Amino acid sequence: MAEAQARLGAAEQAQAELVRVAAVETADALDPLLVQLERRAVIRTEIDQLRRTLGSHVRGQGVDDFVAKVRAEDPATFHERKAQAARKKQELGDALETVRQTVFQLGAAKRELEKAGDQAADLRQQAELQAAALAKDASRFLRLRLATQLVEQQIERFREENQGPLLSRAGAIFSAITGGAFAGLAPEFGANDTPVLVGRRPDQTTVTVGGLSDGSRDQLYLALRLAALERFLEEHEPMPLILDDLLITFDNDRAKAILPQLGELGKRTQILLFTHHEHLVDLCQKAFGEGGFHLHRLGTSAGASNG
Repeated sequence: MAEAQARLGAAEQAQAELVRVAAVETADALDPLLVQLERRAVIRTEIDQLRRTLGSHVRGQGVDDFVAKVRAEDPATFHERKAQAARKKQELGDALETVRQTVFQLGAAKRELEKAGDQAADLRQQAELQAAALAKDASRFLRLRLATQLVEQQIERFREENQGPLLSRAGAIFSAITGGAFAGLAPEFGANDTPVLVGRRPDQTTVTVGGLSDGSRDQLYLALRLAALERFLEEHEPMPLILDDLLITFDNDRAKAILPQLGELGKRTQILLFTHHEHLVDLCQKAFGEGGFHLHRLGTSAGASNG
């Protein structure tokens, strides 16, 4: 009770102070004042909220300045100005849409240009690579062309110096190993004025290499090799001639005709003839006699040497 009486005394003192501050005569007169104070607090809260709302629309101005500016406006002109603002907004909206379309088109054009630029860069790089390759190939082509020209000149010089004697000797050998089916060899000019070799028959008709039979063609090549080897031996040391199954495409008559030619050449160099055919040994015995060649048997094969 003592504690409650103390609190009551303190409350009465606070109430007396409020009466004094409020400048009223009794404590009962405080109730209307407190109601007004509460109402003022609510109004101030609303005012602060409204000021914050206006603050988001004043675009950098002070709220008080904005309120003063609004109060200075003439309300009678609001409708007309609102309509003008709406038209202006529509015009600006149309202009903005046009600008957006232009920006989109320019963006597409930019992307195309960038794409074309990348392609141009790739093409330029390819062109530079091709140019470098061309420069390299051109240098190599020039070297090869000069080398080709030099070789052609040497071949032509060799042909001029050796064609006559070589063809004459090769023709004689070819005539002998063909049993007189051909009288010799002769040069002719084919397409593009290129020289070609032909076989000349006794009636002076000619046959190209492509028109010869397989056997005759082999005999032609053999005649050319034997003539070239004979000419080589005129200025160089002898070297062995190795023949592997040389007579495999020849019949006995042409083989008999070839063996004497090999025998003549065997007087100047050693000839090694390898063969799998036993009947060629008999042909060699008939052509050279028992002492005209040396026979060596290698397993089931036979090899004849003449030297």
